[in-house]
Amino acid sequence: MDLGSLPERFKSGGSQNLQIKSGVHGCILELVDIQFQQFLVEEYHEYNILSMPHETLMDRRYNRCMIHTLSGKLTERGEGYIVVETGGIGFKVFTNARTASRAPAGGEVKLFSHLYVREDKLELYGFLEEGALKLFELLISVSGIGPKSALAILDIDATENIIAAIAGKRPDILTRASGVGLKTAERVILELQSRIKMPSGTKRMTEAMDVNQEVEEALVGLGYSRLAVREIMSKVAPEFKTLEDRLRQALKILGRR
Repeated sequence: MDLGSLPERFKSGGSQNLQIKSGVHGCILELVDIQFQQFLVEEYHEYNILSMPHETLMDRRYNRCMIHTLSGKLTERGEGYIVVETGGIGFKVFTNARTASRAPAGGEVKLFSHLYVREDKLELYGFLEEGALKLFELLISVSGIGPKSALAILDIDATENIIAAIAGKRPDILTRASGVGLKTAERVILELQSRIKMPSGTKRMTEAMDVNQEVEEALVGLGYSRLAVREIMSKVAPEFKTLEDRLRQALKILGRR
């Protein structure tokens, strides 16, 4: 980055504006001054700050300033986040429970990520699949949906099933997410329905989600955690379609754990 090309108002700030630390790709810029941070975000295409090309199969109207992928060793798992270490630096990556539970502790992971930029914060969000990242970015583009609500929606089911719920106009499915009410769910559907590709078999997928929801409630009533049940339901083969068959298969898998 050519610091000499910076506007005069930032040159005088010197080290107050940024600190350069050794790390990934040679250096990490720690942005201290908020106005300077905003300038870099707005001009990232010129200075290549935290930006990489990103082509979406759904829509382009979201924040392009991001670290697109992050690979490294998973060193810590906390409530709502994981820590990925690479090049001697540990990145705190916020994510949903589904992603955190599937990421191998102590193993190598590759995350598709989104840099969430606000005046007072820079937060990195990451997912194991690029499809989950793209859905997350579409969700936070909806008025009233922040990262926390978007992560809760992503925890409802597999990405393709959530897309099917949006395409199939099923706000009742979206309200299964913590903190998402009916009006918010309807707004998500209204704003995103024309911006997603409707998957084939949408009706079949949403009907399967309804059956899974009944199984989930039954198992939660038996004392199993909702997160564990949702993880198990993703492992039940699709040929088991009825409530009784899917419940039986889920119990078998739980019994082997």
